[in-house]
Amino acid sequence: MRHLILLLFFTLTALVNTNAFAQDLESHIEPTLYSSVDRAVPRQTFDVALELIIDEKWHTYWKNPGDSGIPITVTWTRPENVEISDLQWPTPSINRVESIVDFGYAERAILTTSVTLSENFDASEFVLTADLNMLVCKEICIPENDTVQLVLPVGETPESTNDDIFADALRMMPETFEGQATYSEKDGFFILNFKPAFENLQTVSDIQLFPEEWGIILNGTVPKFAVQDNVAVFSIGRGSRELGEISSLAGVLKYTSNGKEKSYQFNSTFDEQTQVPENTLTTFAGQEGEEIPAPTIPPQTSIETTDSSSDIGFLKALIFAFIGGLILNLMPCVFPILSMKALSFTKLSTKERKDAAKHGLLYTAGVIISMLVFAGIISVLQAGGSQIGWGFQLQNPLIVALLFWLFFVIGLNLLGLFDVTSSFSNIGHRLKSKNGYRNDFLTGVLVVIVATPCTAPFMAAAVGYALVHSPIVTFSIFTGLGLGLALPFLLLSVSPALQKFMPKPGSWMVIFKQIIAFPMFLACIWLAWVIALQTGADGIAATLFIATLIAFFIWFSQITSGLLFFIITFLCLFGFYKGVHVIYEADMAIEERVESRKHSDAIPYTPEALETALAGQNPIFVNMTAAWCITCKVNEKTTIKSENVQNFLNKNSVDYIVGDWTRFDENITDYLAQFKRSGVPIYVFYPAPDENNIRGKPIVLPQILTPSLVIETMQTNL
Repeated sequence: MRHLILLLFFTLTALVNTNAFAQDLESHIEPTLYSSVDRAVPRQTFDVALELIIDEKWHTYWKNPGDSGIPITVTWTRPENVEISDLQWPTPSINRVESIVDFGYAERAILTTSVTLSENFDASEFVLTADLNMLVCKEICIPENDTVQLVLPVGETPESTNDDIFADALRMMPETFEGQATYSEKDGFFILNFKPAFENLQTVSDIQLFPEEWGIILNGTVPKFAVQDNVAVFSIGRGSRELGEISSLAGVLKYTSNGKEKSYQFNSTFDEQTQVPENTLTTFAGQEGEEIPAPTIPPQTSIETTDSSSDIGFLKALIFAFIGGLILNLMPCVFPILSMKALSFTKLSTKERKDAAKHGLLYTAGVIISMLVFAGIISVLQAGGSQIGWGFQLQNPLIVALLFWLFFVIGLNLLGLFDVTSSFSNIGHRLKSKNGYRNDFLTGVLVVIVATPCTAPFMAAAVGYALVHSPIVTFSIFTGLGLGLALPFLLLSVSPALQKFMPKPGSWMVIFKQIIAFPMFLACIWLAWVIALQTGADGIAATLFIATLIAFFIWFSQITSGLLFFIITFLCLFGFYKGVHVIYEADMAIEERVESRKHSDAIPYTPEALETALAGQNPIFVNMTAAWCITCKVNEKTTIKSENVQNFLNKNSVDYIVGDWTRFDENITDYLAQFKRSGVPIYVFYPAPDENNIRGKPIVLPQILTPSLVIETMQTNL
């Protein structure tokens, strides 16, 4: 479901920004087609070069763009009886922006192909057209579409031409590796073997690996290598994609030796017997007798220890809250509401500056006030002895069901199936109030409500700090969190310069409004899944029954009135009451379904289970999760359940302990409090005891995990 929401969200974002991109009419890539001959001859083959001249400080992308981007695509229009070979790509380069690593081209790139005319080609001229789709990036990324054409006369005895272009293209191309290449993986590392070994590896000063398949390696990581018996063995950090998804792997290996850059195009096959570098190998980077160190994988996010997270300080917590709020805008839990906000964004460009600013300020007020109310509720309940934290309301299936019905009604409304003035279902796109200001405030409220299932990076430490200090500190931290969450829309509303980049309102908005109903229904699917885990079949059946009642009531209210309307209203209310009662009764029987939520490969968390594990000799990995926590589910799907991590846990006898906070569990709440946290997820690694039977301090991992980060953390601290 996460992938469906992400796909739909980014599709909608692209639709919103199409006109914004059109504001930048300047092209940043100049394409030209060149031929290697001055005329086309039937029954002969010649080369065609596509030269791309790229503006300074801009770049475009290789066939595997890396962590972000879109590869160049070329669609050919050619005469009949003409064959065109696959494009040959020049060796790419690495472009780094913070922790993002892209593969592509800057300044100039030349792609080549071969064209063959059949003996039946009888036209008087040869015309080849290339339709290009490219993404060019600097501080922003702009899609560019261009068309270039090559026209040649048809004749005999062709002469070579454009020799300088094709000589440059040849220099840019990687050489073809003619030997045998195989790959495998071991302990979280990707292993490549080349036989025979490349030349001049003894004096290598830089190595870069560019696989054509995404997700195989940690992009931008420097490989370690050794040479033995004329076999070059490379080891590099693994990415998140399973090797079983590919049948073979092609790529480019680039290195610098004696000041000269060399690159090789290779095609490799999987081989479990692929040689893996061991410390017994004696050749490393050309130096005899030097042991091969393990590959170094830079973690994606810094690792927090209990010392650093126990009391980060007020100023740091405030900054973390603000940054966490900004990042929260990108978390899957708020995608449905963001898509609704996108519709209101387009209206700002038509408003007076003062009026637009009011919309932004009211939305910000809705977010911040809701955050303060949320903080106040938590503070009051904690003062009364309750142990609760971020997202606590979703531990109650009735609240989850209310969100389900709310999203369901919003979806129906966006599809145009009904229109109820001043109803909560109109939040985010059109409340029929005089100025629509109520809409902006209530949208801010709804954003906070739906944001609570997610925990963004930096947020956990900030919220944990807030909830163990004075009310003034608590409200200050939650204000910072709300300001970060509201800031993008606030800036857009008060900045005429930014508003100019927004697409103008028009008839397209009707279709767009209907499209964004479907993220609401996807959110309903997720909430239904949470309810099913919390209450079982009875609870989800009652939830769907009430949703049907709501839809029936909306439909019926539009076709009737008078006494019959009141009778139907009473019957629907009675049905609503009975459905809520079923959900409540199912919730009371929660213990009967606890076993169904346990992880089959894990030890269920209890304080006694953790104490028993700590008394043993194995390292321990603790995962505190919840069914309603989207971040938790994504991490479990992409990282914890990945083959690499599971193999590492098994191989190193790591005790895996899972605490399920889907329903309130005082023991888990107490555990979170030990690390100054108020919500899930939290991942804690306990190293194995040393020779004196003393364990090192537990290590708290970030909220966003990757397989390599988890493996590297454990491997470093075993």
